[in-house]
Amino acid sequence: VPCIIKENISEEQYFRLKMLEKDWPGLRGEIAARRCYPKGSLGAEVIGYIGSISQNQYDEITRELRELRECRSLWEEGENPELPNGFTTIEAVGYRLEELEKKAYSFNDFVGKAGVEAIFDESLRGLSGKRSYLSDPRGNFLRELPGSEKPTPGNRLILTISSELQAYAEQLLTEYDQKPPSLSPAAIKKQALIPENQIWIKGGAIVVMDPCRGQVLALASFPRFDPNDFIRTGDSEEVNRKNRRINQWLETEGSLADIWNFKMPFQRERFDPLKGIYYKESVELTWEMYLSLIVPQKSPVIQILEQKKLILDAVFVQHKVDQLVSLFTSDVFPIRAAKIFDFIYRGEEEVPLRMMITLQEQAFLNDRLESVQGEVEAIKEELSPYFNTLLLNYEKLLLTDLYRLAVDANQFSPLLVDLMGETTISEHRAHEGRVVSVTEALQCIVQDLFHEHHFKKWRDDSFKVYLAEKRREEKGRGGEKGGHSNN
Repeated sequence: VPCIIKENISEEQYFRLKMLEKDWPGLRGEIAARRCYPKGSLGAEVIGYIGSISQNQYDEITRELRELRECRSLWEEGENPELPNGFTTIEAVGYRLEELEKKAYSFNDFVGKAGVEAIFDESLRGLSGKRSYLSDPRGNFLRELPGSEKPTPGNRLILTISSELQAYAEQLLTEYDQKPPSLSPAAIKKQALIPENQIWIKGGAIVVMDPCRGQVLALASFPRFDPNDFIRTGDSEEVNRKNRRINQWLETEGSLADIWNFKMPFQRERFDPLKGIYYKESVELTWEMYLSLIVPQKSPVIQILEQKKLILDAVFVQHKVDQLVSLFTSDVFPIRAAKIFDFIYRGEEEVPLRMMITLQEQAFLNDRLESVQGEVEAIKEELSPYFNTLLLNYEKLLLTDLYRLAVDANQFSPLLVDLMGETTISEHRAHEGRVVSVTEALQCIVQDLFHEHHFKKWRDDSFKVYLAEKRREEKGRGGEKGGHSNN
């Protein structure tokens, strides 16, 4: 009988399965606990989340078990062993060993990864139970054997956090994130801050304490996450949705790449005070949107990008900067481009990055400049339409890096530049997003065709041989047994 796992069944359905156990060998109904965070994102940073035990965590527990067992074994043999760190008596070693063995950490376990879940993991975990079954050679459970042990629930843990106060604090942070930055009188007078240059998510934290008793009543932070996203389910679509939300919160490379390639929108959490609900604000990360988030609108870099906005501009600047840097390249003194820019662009009005240059590097740059002075001046003249208004050397490097980010000059041959050079960077970014979408759609089509034709033919022709070979390998490793215990 194939194994069918079903989640979230009703109590009536569960007992029907239990009644069928006597007629269907191998069928077994079992109730298992699963984490649930009913408050969702509320206090998530405090509560934390659970996840699969890591290799390091598992190795650490295994190492501790081995040390404790060796210590107790030596003591039982009449020796006087050195106690592990943190233990003062052999009784404490025995108690800790018994506790760890009952908790029965396995490589498939879920453990606390952050917050309260991680700090109090052992206390919240409780003790594992044990059931022994008689099974036939095919792995079907025939009947339960005596000697079972009931699991022990973990300890109850009550925080001093007030859920109402915590919710209010998180709401305040969300509303604060929606508002433009507040300007101090001095800033308003100097106009040093520009409201439209605020960052996409400001973030923040609020701590509320009872000064009399020292209890923490609220510990809010922003942005937030939902710890329920870390709970695995049997629904593959739901798992994919949860993984996307987790990766977005963790800002993984894959999530950032999806935003950059227009596969998913740029999102942030917002609060609607009229409806009293949270919602997601989404925008598409176009080239213009990206620039508005990282560069002040009045920056001369933005002005240059508005004027020199074609692919040919991006390719030209990259090639010329690479030529400039290559003139000062040395295996003896691998000097960073920022130092080279500070050395070359050092006029009265130009502002250096003030990178520290050693005496040896300075001597090398001076010697090299004497032999390549003409080439350096020629390249600077060619770059002048782009760099003349950028008095900060940082801005020159920023412009170059932005061109590199949007257009990979190494992918554009002279012929391709002739064909596409007049395309704007913004249009090029949109085209890249469409290419990614079309490529993924084609991959799905090809994969379906492969499974429908090539894989199906292989399965019909070779699967039995493949399966027999795998069974022989399992027998060679002693994989088949007449019975086993299920803990």
